[in-house]
Amino acid sequence: MNGKDYVAGALRTEHTPDFVRLGGAPATDRMMARLLHATLGLMSEVGEIADALKKRLIYGKELDLVNLVEEVGDESWYQALLLDAIGSTFEASWERNIAKLRKRFPDKFEASRALDRDLIAERHALEGAVAHPVAGEGSGPTTGTPYRTASVTEPTQRHRETPPGQRHGFAPFVPCRNCDNSICLTVKTLQEGIAALRAERDGARIEAANWKIRAERHGCDSVNGDPDCG
Repeated sequence: MNGKDYVAGALRTEHTPDFVRLGGAPATDRMMARLLHATLGLMSEVGEIADALKKRLIYGKELDLVNLVEEVGDESWYQALLLDAIGSTFEASWERNIAKLRKRFPDKFEASRALDRDLIAERHALEGAVAHPVAGEGSGPTTGTPYRTASVTEPTQRHRETPPGQRHGFAPFVPCRNCDNSICLTVKTLQEGIAALRAERDGARIEAANWKIRAERHGCDSVNGDPDCG
């Protein structure tokens, strides 16, 4: 059985209620409902595997290997739902994962490479693995058509992060090419506003300290508002 056959068999039993209302396009709400369904399902299946391990380690119960295989299959069901919701495939996920690992570990696992990762190079490897592209990406050696015909709304592209030392909190993948992006400008405006408020506050503190020094030298109580102080 390949990925396409599995998804076709698995999603035959999908039942995702329309419980997401974001106030935008219905297709986006539907996609988000399916993604949430898949995410909650994956969490529950991992919990069941953890429970089986807990019973083995804490209570001495024998592992039910048939059940573990079943739980992994259940995880695959929810993975199929997630991938189909975003218009992708198991093949695309597998290829991108291996491309990333080859970039991170060219020969074999090395602890130093695991700790000191080149995130930009890994991102390029992910974007270059387009034998089975995600819906909305450029065409590759194959069409990359999702398993099922579904209305998929592409999420808004997040602004990418600038190089270290100029970061403003966005995804650490590729440096910004154009820093007049609306998000950049908004962050810049906020930062400038905060800096101005801090400068005003610091200036007020300095002025108050100066008045106190003048009053102490003059021998009066002008700091407390003495009207007789000249």
